[in-house]
Amino acid sequence: MKNETLKGFCALLVTVVTLLVFSTNNASAFEVITGSVTEISGPDDLSLDPDKAIIAVDAFGNGDSSVNGVTFSTDRVGLGDSVVEEGKVQVGDVSVTISAPNQIDNWAGANTFTGGTEGSAAALSEIMRDIRWQGAPNALDVSVAGLTAGSTYKVQLLFNEGADRDRGWDIAVNG
Repeated sequence: MKNETLKGFCALLVTVVTLLVFSTNNASAFEVITGSVTEISGPDDLSLDPDKAIIAVDAFGNGDSSVNGVTFSTDRVGLGDSVVEEGKVQVGDVSVTISAPNQIDNWAGANTFTGGTEGSAAALSEIMRDIRWQGAPNALDVSVAGLTAGSTYKVQLLFNEGADRDRGWDIAVNG
Protein backbone atom coordinates (compact mmCIF):
# COMPACT_ATOMS: atom_id res chain seq x y z
CA MET A 1 0.00 0.00 0.00
CA LYS A 2 1.15 3.52 -0.72
CA ASN A 3 2.13 5.97 1.98
CA GLU A 4 0.87 9.54 1.99
CA THR A 5 3.63 11.87 3.15
CA LEU A 6 2.81 15.29 4.49
CA LYS A 7 5.72 17.72 4.65
CA GLY A 8 5.95 20.95 6.62
CA PHE A 9 8.46 22.43 9.04
CA CYS A 10 6.37 23.84 11.85
CA ALA A 11 4.43 22.54 14.83
CA LEU A 12 2.05 19.90 13.63
CA LEU A 13 -1.03 18.20 14.88
CA VAL A 14 -2.61 15.74 12.57
CA THR A 15 -6.14 14.47 12.29
CA VAL A 16 -6.86 11.93 9.60
CA VAL A 17 -10.62 11.49 9.27
CA THR A 18 -12.19 10.49 5.88
CA LEU A 19 -13.18 11.86 2.49
CA LEU A 20 -10.83 14.49 0.89
CA VAL A 21 -7.23 14.47 -0.35
CA PHE A 22 -5.23 17.69 -0.61
CA SER A 23 -3.03 18.16 -3.67
CA THR A 24 -0.43 20.86 -4.29
CA ASN A 25 1.49 22.38 -7.15
CA ASN A 26 3.90 25.31 -7.08
CA ALA A 27 2.12 28.03 -5.14
CA SER A 28 2.80 31.22 -3.25
CA ALA A 29 3.04 31.13 0.53
CA PHE A 30 -0.49 32.53 0.81
CA GLU A 31 -2.30 30.33 -1.69
CA VAL A 32 -4.40 27.34 -0.70
CA ILE A 33 -4.77 25.11 -3.75
CA THR A 34 -7.10 22.49 -2.33
CA GLY A 35 -8.75 22.79 1.05
CA SER A 36 -9.12 25.75 3.33
CA VAL A 37 -7.64 27.53 6.30
CA THR A 38 -10.11 28.07 9.12
CA GLU A 39 -9.75 29.50 12.61
CA ILE A 40 -11.62 27.36 15.11
CA SER A 41 -13.38 28.35 18.33
CA GLY A 42 -14.04 24.83 19.55
CA PRO A 43 -14.61 21.16 18.81
CA ASP A 44 -17.79 21.72 16.79
CA ASP A 45 -15.80 23.62 14.14
CA LEU A 46 -13.85 20.43 13.32
CA SER A 47 -16.77 18.36 12.00
CA LEU A 48 -15.43 15.27 13.75
CA ASP A 49 -17.40 12.08 13.19
CA PRO A 50 -16.40 9.09 15.35
CA ASP A 51 -18.06 6.72 12.84
CA LYS A 52 -15.81 7.93 10.01
CA ALA A 53 -12.59 8.80 11.85
CA ILE A 54 -9.72 6.50 10.93
CA ILE A 55 -6.95 7.94 13.10
CA ALA A 56 -6.36 11.17 15.02
CA VAL A 57 -2.94 11.98 16.48
CA ASP A 58 -2.00 14.40 19.24
CA ALA A 59 1.63 15.27 18.45
CA PHE A 60 3.67 15.08 21.68
CA GLY A 61 0.45 15.01 23.70
CA ASN A 62 0.32 14.18 27.40
CA GLY A 63 -2.14 11.31 26.90
CA ASP A 64 -4.97 9.99 24.76
CA SER A 65 -8.09 12.15 24.81
CA SER A 66 -11.52 12.33 23.22
CA VAL A 67 -12.97 15.26 21.27
CA ASN A 68 -16.61 14.88 20.21
CA GLY A 69 -16.23 11.10 20.40
CA VAL A 70 -13.03 10.90 18.31
CA THR A 71 -9.99 9.57 20.18
CA PHE A 72 -6.81 11.57 19.65
CA SER A 73 -3.89 9.25 20.38
CA THR A 74 -0.70 10.74 21.74
CA ASP A 75 2.50 9.72 19.97
CA ARG A 76 4.59 9.73 23.17
CA VAL A 77 5.87 6.40 24.44
CA GLY A 78 4.33 5.41 27.77
CA LEU A 79 1.48 7.92 27.60
CA GLY A 80 -0.96 6.40 25.11
CA ASP A 81 -2.56 3.10 24.17
CA SER A 82 -1.77 3.30 20.43
CA VAL A 83 1.91 4.32 20.54
CA VAL A 84 4.14 1.91 18.60
CA GLU A 85 7.34 3.90 19.17
CA GLU A 86 8.16 7.51 19.94
CA GLY A 87 6.44 9.62 17.27
CA LYS A 88 4.40 6.73 15.84
CA VAL A 89 0.77 5.79 16.46
CA GLN A 90 -1.12 2.82 15.01
CA VAL A 91 -4.88 2.29 15.07
CA GLY A 92 -5.98 -0.88 13.29
CA ASP A 93 -4.00 -1.12 10.03
CA VAL A 94 -3.32 2.63 9.79
CA SER A 95 -0.26 4.29 11.30
CA VAL A 96 1.01 7.86 11.49
CA THR A 97 4.71 8.57 12.02
CA ILE A 98 5.95 12.08 12.76
CA SER A 99 9.68 12.48 12.10
CA ALA A 100 10.67 15.59 14.01
CA PRO A 101 13.87 16.05 16.03
CA ASN A 102 12.37 18.63 18.39
CA GLN A 103 9.39 18.76 20.71
CA ILE A 104 8.05 21.11 23.37
CA ASP A 105 5.60 20.20 26.11
CA ASN A 106 3.10 23.01 26.77
CA TRP A 107 4.44 25.12 23.87
CA ALA A 108 1.34 27.30 23.91
CA GLY A 109 -1.00 28.52 26.58
CA ALA A 110 -4.37 26.84 26.83
CA ASN A 111 -6.96 28.07 24.34
CA THR A 112 -10.44 28.89 25.62
CA PHE A 113 -12.48 26.64 23.37
CA THR A 114 -16.24 26.23 23.70
CA GLY A 115 -18.81 23.72 22.51
CA GLY A 116 -18.65 20.04 21.80
CA THR A 117 -19.57 17.10 23.96
CA GLU A 118 -18.74 17.21 27.68
CA GLY A 119 -14.99 17.59 28.18
CA SER A 120 -14.25 18.07 24.47
CA ALA A 121 -13.37 21.77 24.65
CA ALA A 122 -10.87 21.14 27.46
CA ALA A 123 -9.42 18.11 25.64
CA LEU A 124 -8.98 20.10 22.40
CA SER A 125 -7.28 22.87 24.36
CA GLU A 126 -4.75 20.36 25.73
CA ILE A 127 -4.21 18.79 22.29
CA MET A 128 -3.31 22.20 20.87
CA ARG A 129 -0.63 22.94 23.53
CA ASP A 130 2.23 20.58 22.64
CA ILE A 131 4.32 20.38 19.46
CA ARG A 132 6.83 18.39 17.50
CA TRP A 133 8.83 20.63 15.17
CA GLN A 134 11.70 21.00 12.75
CA GLY A 135 13.61 24.18 12.00
CA ALA A 136 13.64 25.69 8.50
CA PRO A 137 14.70 24.83 5.87
CA ASN A 138 14.42 21.18 6.89
CA ALA A 139 11.18 19.31 6.24
CA LEU A 140 9.08 17.79 8.97
CA ASP A 141 7.72 14.52 7.63
CA VAL A 142 4.43 12.97 8.63
CA SER A 143 3.93 9.56 7.05
CA VAL A 144 0.56 7.85 6.96
CA ALA A 145 0.63 4.13 6.14
CA GLY A 146 -2.10 1.54 5.77
CA LEU A 147 -4.66 3.54 3.82
CA THR A 148 -6.36 1.96 0.82
CA ALA A 149 -4.90 3.03 -2.53
CA GLY A 150 -7.44 4.77 -4.76
CA SER A 151 -9.68 5.76 -1.84
CA THR A 152 -10.39 9.36 -0.91
CA TYR A 153 -9.65 10.68 2.57
CA LYS A 154 -10.24 13.94 4.42
CA VAL A 155 -7.12 15.22 6.18
CA GLN A 156 -7.36 17.88 8.87
CA LEU A 157 -4.19 19.51 10.18
CA LEU A 158 -4.51 21.55 13.36
CA PHE A 159 -1.89 24.22 14.08
CA ASN A 160 -1.44 26.52 17.05
CA GLU A 161 1.18 29.25 17.07
CA GLY A 162 2.49 29.53 20.63
CA ALA A 163 3.79 33.07 20.19
CA ASP A 164 3.00 36.28 18.33
CA ARG A 165 4.59 35.28 15.01
CA ASP A 166 3.37 35.29 11.44
CA ARG A 167 4.80 32.01 10.13
CA GLY A 168 4.03 30.15 6.95
CA TRP A 169 4.96 26.77 5.55
CA ASP A 170 4.32 24.43 2.67
CA ILE A 171 2.28 21.27 2.93
CA ALA A 172 2.67 18.68 0.20
CA VAL A 173 0.83 15.38 -0.14
CA ASN A 174 2.46 12.56 -2.01
CA GLY A 175 1.20 9.09 -2.55
